[in-house]
Amino acid sequence: MPWELGIADQGKGLGKVAVLPTVESQTDVTWSSWEYLGLYDRIVWGDLEGKEKPVWMVLDERENTATELSKWLRS
Repeated sequence: MPWELGIADQGKGLGKVAVLPTVESQTDVTWSSWEYLGLYDRIVWGDLEGKEKPVWMVLDERENTATELSKWLRS
């Protein structure tokens, strides 16, 4: 999987690449130690300021910001 991201970020830049980590169990956190995941924004489900209900969003942990996924995809 990491080599596919390397191809994508060359063409799109890091600002237009986000990863959606998936696991078979909610308690599986082993993916969080994969070093390349720290380079990319992550797609997460959760509470976003200004929204009444949880939404899919793109999380930038370095900047501690998030953008609603639908808005991020349109940009």
